[in-house]
Amino acid sequence: MRCIFAIDAGGTKCDALLARDDGVVIGWGHQQSSDVPLGRSMLGAGRNRVTINRAAFIALRGQSFDELHLVPGWSPLHLLPYERPILTTLHTCFENQSALELVGEPYGVVVLAGTGAFVNATTRDSRMYHLDGLGPMLGDHGGGYHIGLMALRAAAKTEWHPRHRTTLSTAISQELGIDDPHYGPVKKPTDFPRSYGSGLVKYTLQDHDRSEIAALARIVDREANAGDIIARRILEEAAATIAETLFDVVDKLGIADDDYALIGAGSVATRSDIYWDHLCALARQFVPRYRPLRPDLPPVAGMTLSVLRKLHGGVPPSVRENLEGSLREAMAAPPPHPDDIQLPFPMSAMG
Repeated sequence: MRCIFAIDAGGTKCDALLARDDGVVIGWGHQQSSDVPLGRSMLGAGRNRVTINRAAFIALRGQSFDELHLVPGWSPLHLLPYERPILTTLHTCFENQSALELVGEPYGVVVLAGTGAFVNATTRDSRMYHLDGLGPMLGDHGGGYHIGLMALRAAAKTEWHPRHRTTLSTAISQELGIDDPHYGPVKKPTDFPRSYGSGLVKYTLQDHDRSEIAALARIVDREANAGDIIARRILEEAAATIAETLFDVVDKLGIADDDYALIGAGSVATRSDIYWDHLCALARQFVPRYRPLRPDLPPVAGMTLSVLRKLHGGVPPSVRENLEGSLREAMAAPPPHPDDIQLPFPMSAMG
């Protein structure tokens, strides 16, 4: 049997998908960085080796095949106890390519806002321009980490003045397990030790994986939808920031007056209506003919479609339908309990 095995490791999660060459999904693994103590990674806990191995093992367990097409070209197969040789072929699929595959477009402009952020344009005449993706210190403008950091700063200011009052303070303190998230103004010398030794100050002075900060974007979106003005302002400011990157890309290529798909990718862009709607409203001011598209399947599906396209010389409609339908069913099924995931090798073998 010929199968495609795709792994999408992001800043806060990892998805693994095993599909037959007719598009039917036969294995699905998903791991959030918060599911179990997964460790750290320079690029976020979702790319930690333990996270990837657990997601991969969930998708692969109990399956057998003769030929496997891997995308991207990394696999834990050398660690799994298969009894016979497997013919493997390695493929590559970048995040912008995955987004294009998901919407069935050969070219377009991808605005990715997940843990990090970037804008990538691929034109009809085969030009490409890519900006950002520089990490939380130098870039990732408008991504989840950017939003989470703004939320922490807003929560810390909530007692400064009524105009700064926000429900983010309570929501974030509950999410992070912080008992005393804010302090109010310092009125006497004895206030200083308390201000600098507990709550959000102490939390932010510690070394945290960037996935923890980026995960706060979900809290910001929830509070914004509940009516918190400051939370909404944070989302709109982040959207305006990545809109500037979008402007730089299309202006550099001279494609502002063309007709292209504007594709949202990453958890922030695809799940926050406030963020996406504001970004699209700003984009219409300088790319009025662009068509906003926001796929509802994860990037790993686009990676799988990219390999199916190579295998079939295109993606037949029946194959795309098989993939979309069976993946939605797999994603809706109850996930395995973390204690039930017994890897067939010790954690020390993962490096």
